[in-house]
Amino acid sequence: ANEARVDDKKEAAEKKDILVARHASYEQRQKDVRDEVKEKADERAQNRKERKTHRQHLLDADRDKFKVELAKKAEERQALITRNLERRSARKAAEKAKLQGKSVDKVPLQTQIEAAEKIQDSTKGAPLQIKKSAAGDKVKIGFYMESMCPGCKYYTKTVLGALMEKPDFVSMVDFTLYPYGNGKLTGDSIQCQHGEKECEGNTILACMQEEYPITSDSTGFVPAFVCMEEENGVPKDDFKKCAFTHNLDFDTVMTCANGPKGKALALAAARNTEALNPPHEYAPWLTLNGAPMRDDAYDLQKNVCAAYDSGDQAVSGLCSVASLKAIGKKDRAMLHDGGGRGFSVCHKDAWAR
Repeated sequence: ANEARVDDKKEAAEKKDILVARHASYEQRQKDVRDEVKEKADERAQNRKERKTHRQHLLDADRDKFKVELAKKAEERQALITRNLERRSARKAAEKAKLQGKSVDKVPLQTQIEAAEKIQDSTKGAPLQIKKSAAGDKVKIGFYMESMCPGCKYYTKTVLGALMEKPDFVSMVDFTLYPYGNGKLTGDSIQCQHGEKECEGNTILACMQEEYPITSDSTGFVPAFVCMEEENGVPKDDFKKCAFTHNLDFDTVMTCANGPKGKALALAAARNTEALNPPHEYAPWLTLNGAPMRDDAYDLQKNVCAAYDSGDQAVSGLCSVASLKAIGKKDRAMLHDGGGRGFSVCHKDAWAR
């Protein structure tokens, strides 16, 4: 009997050892599984982090490349403008020298340019008479343009667009767009200089301004408008692309443009343009507190500063002596430079040409 009890105890101990070993083996397997899961999770997290870092590096590289390309294009465009100015000036001086019986070859280029500038100055309109705004009031800027005029696009890209991106400038001006330009108004019917597509583009611009006005907190429709002016396609197609880029609702604007509201806005722009006194001479045409700017539109920042009275408020940094001095004298295509007008303006009498 004693031997049987010993055997039972021994058997029980062996079973217990087996159970303990099995439990330890199970715990080890569970631990191994947990460790493997954690290791894979850490590996996936590390891979995600590396992919994100790689994408960010690619984005930064693309952004830097884009900025370099933009700067390069701007330099090339400015160099082209300068060369065109010099060539036109040289031609004018050469023609004048020829009429005076001089040998063109003996006239230095700088002399030719100076002579051409004198001729150009004699063809300009009356100098801008700056009308000061009342203290604290904004300077009223009227931009009379048409959606498919190369000169309007050129002015927006080279002068207006950059200024309207600056909060200090926007805070000083009451900017209004009049998309009609050199159109012809007969009763309630508008005929556009560059055809029906331009009429549609003008109405779209009028609706953009109506639906997305400039406020103290937002430049409204302006970024999308500048984007359209940087394109050279059909205005409606350009608007679709620029509306998406600058968060304007395409359907909202097109509902306006295709309805009675759009027609009323287009007619208002046409009638305001036709009512100008003195009448506009070409597009783009800018007025500052009602006065026509002509070539002075290319010095928009300086002239707005001259017309703005900040009253008791601090003067904007854009109007400081240092800022205005930094602008300097720029080489530029003039709005109204005789033989070069085809490059920089759309003339009213171009219909008959």
